[in-house]
Amino acid sequence: MKTIIFAAAVLIAAPTFATDFENFKVDSSAIEGSQYLAADAELPGHIKFEEPIFEKPKFGPFSVGVGKDLGGFVLADRLDSHSDMFTRKLGSKVWDLSVAGDSKFEISYLRLTREDETQLHKIKNVKELRGKGINIQIDDNTSYNIKVSVNIFSPTRGSKLKITAINGTKGPSHKIKTGAILDRIEEKSFIFKTAGKEYWTLYGTDVDPETNWFTDTKSFLVIQENGLSTKAYPIPESKLPVGEAVSVALGDAKVVIRRNLVREFPYRTASGALLDSGDYCAALDRGMRDGTLDDLVARRTAMRAKGRLYGIGYAAVVEPSISNMGYITTLLTPEARAAAGPKNGAAATA
Repeated sequence: MKTIIFAAAVLIAAPTFATDFENFKVDSSAIEGSQYLAADAELPGHIKFEEPIFEKPKFGPFSVGVGKDLGGFVLADRLDSHSDMFTRKLGSKVWDLSVAGDSKFEISYLRLTREDETQLHKIKNVKELRGKGINIQIDDNTSYNIKVSVNIFSPTRGSKLKITAINGTKGPSHKIKTGAILDRIEEKSFIFKTAGKEYWTLYGTDVDPETNWFTDTKSFLVIQENGLSTKAYPIPESKLPVGEAVSVALGDAKVVIRRNLVREFPYRTASGALLDSGDYCAALDRGMRDGTLDDLVARRTAMRAKGRLYGIGYAAVVEPSISNMGYITTLLTPEARAAAGPKNGAAATA
């Protein structure tokens, strides 16, 4: 089973200074009715209604000197775990509501899911949610308008997502505060902290903008929630080769991400072996530190400069402790392997 692991690396924190309008509190109930802007009203200068600031993370080779372990998770456990952000009745049916996107998170989709059905409704531009909003048709008898009403005193957490039945739809309408949406995203995320900041990580199936449907690729979205300065970093899974440690710069913070190293024990492999203990992260760190990785990287650079093919591979293998002939058991039939039990090289190295 594949896992994803985060570790701190070189951290360079640059202080920033900005007015935080989220801290602006108003106690008087007299302005309650006017705190939400009209659909056609212009936004105040300090408010920008748009998606989080998407920044492309910078990827690089792992360098020796990893800092503290920031945690990790099993990929299968987290895949599309955010698909049921909210459950609401639309028309006569109950749906799980969420969002999806392409691998670059340049195009967003409203995702509706039931036990026997999934729908994706394209949002061409998040700014469409202001003003008149967007209309979606779920079936012949069910249509809804989706839009956001911006709260000028607390735009990030106090605004409302309005889901309104239209065109004669017989069904309830709903209002969800943006603060509740953020809290739900946090709840559904893997969270790690570094450089004094908290990062939320979602892992989901990509959508192909050409077909407007799911692909066989997956991506991570790392979110650093900070009011009007919230940032999001899309990381295609393809950028993280299995077994290889990759340095990823998330703004001023740099982390090292590894994919496919077991962290929690006991662990049953897909082939049946039972791993009772181990520290594969430490083993990888030690191998890179004491195995002259820097020399290999320098040699690779030199060879590639000459036009030659040169790569560096990583492998984590658990072999039987008594015999070095475990690999022969890979020739066993599935029946013979099952009869022998999960104690040989065929099971441990799969």
